[in-house]
Amino acid sequence: MSLLTVIVPFFNEEKFLKASVERLIDQLKKNNIRFEVILVNDSSTDKSYKIAREISLNHKNITLLNNNKNEGKGSCIKIINKSIDSDFVIIHDADLEYYPQDMVEMYNIAINNPAKMVLGSRVIGEKNRTKKYNFLVFINLLFAKLFSILNFYKVTDISTGYMMFPTEFFRSIDIESDGFTIEIELLSKFIKSNCEIIETPI
Repeated sequence: MSLLTVIVPFFNEEKFLKASVERLIDQLKKNNIRFEVILVNDSSTDKSYKIAREISLNHKNITLLNNNKNEGKGSCIKIINKSIDSDFVIIHDADLEYYPQDMVEMYNIAINNPAKMVLGSRVIGEKNRTKKYNFLVFINLLFAKLFSILNFYKVTDISTGYMMFPTEFFRSIDIESDGFTIEIELLSKFIKSNCEIIETPI
C-alpha cells in the first residue's frame, strides 16, 4: 500500500493548527490512506510549537521538526525534501484554507498515475468553495497564463498549495526558494523534467 507524506509547515498558527491537523488526520484515516505527517515549525513566536508538540506526542505517525530561523515556507520544505521516504508528497497549509477531502481525491488519482503530478486547481470545475484570499484570485489567473506561456505547458493555478507529486521527483531536486514561491518552483521543475500534470478541482 502506497505511503503518503503530508508536510505541514507553520508559523504562528496557534488559532488554526490543531483544527487543521485534526481535520487532515480524520480524512486520511476515514479513507484508509497510509500516511505520515511532518509538522515543520518555522520558528513560531506564539504557542504553535507547543500545540504541534502535543499533537505529535499523541500520534505515532506525526513528526515535529523545528526550523531554527524564520525563513519561510520553502525553507521548511528544503530541510527535509532529501530525507523523505514514501511514494507521494503533498504540502498542507495550516491556516484552514484547504480541504483535506480534496487531498483524498488527489491521492486516488495519484495512485493510478504514479509518475504524474496531481495539481489541485481552485479555478476549474464546479466545487463550491469559500476563497479566503479573494484579492489574489485575479492575480493568480494572470500569472498562471504567463507561466503557461513561458513554460509551454498550460496550468490554471500556479499558487495552489495542493500539489501531490512522486517522492522520487521531490528527493531529486535542489530546492532554492525560501518563501511562498516554492509552489512555482516545484511546478516549473516538474514540467522541465518532462513529466505530465493532471489538474483536478479543489
